[in-house]
Amino acid sequence: MAKLFGWALVLTGPTIFLHEAGHYLAGLGFGEEVWMTAASVESNTPASEYPPLQRAIQTGMGPVVSIILTLIGLALIKRSPGFGAALAVTAPARFIFSVGFLGVLAYRAIKGLPAPSPSFDEYTVASAFDMPVWPLLVAELLFLIFVAAKVHRALPQRKKWIAWLALVIGTIVGGYLWLAMLGPALLS
Repeated sequence: MAKLFGWALVLTGPTIFLHEAGHYLAGLGFGEEVWMTAASVESNTPASEYPPLQRAIQTGMGPVVSIILTLIGLALIKRSPGFGAALAVTAPARFIFSVGFLGVLAYRAIKGLPAPSPSFDEYTVASAFDMPVWPLLVAELLFLIFVAAKVHRALPQRKKWIAWLALVIGTIVGGYLWLAMLGPALLS
């Protein structure tokens, strides 16, 4: 279990960095002046001013990178169970927050309230195509369920809950270390 914690701790920062690098490289590809921070990519031009296709590609490349890293983790689970499981869990960890937004949308719909306009990747991609965000969020939820099922099957038979706890705590601590310490030190 210590290996799962360790791999999650070590991999969380690089998966956040690579997610943001997807946005960054897409921005450079469009000729934008962009720069990376520990948790985002900044630009002198607000994303809302980009043409719709550019907004969708530049904003969508972060989640695409996260999905690719997750699939790599799943593919490596048999060869390197700890590394593969940790990569498959840490890479899409940010999707938990956007999928949680489904609950906000459902609550507001039930109450007859308008949907809020948050600032996260999936919402920005959906708004670029003038479509509702919930289909993207449902797709992410189904992806997370698929990943969780694959990882769960690969975890040690005994005490799976301890293995999950190690992965989750390692991801949380790794995210904190990246966002609060290492990322700002490297990218400022």
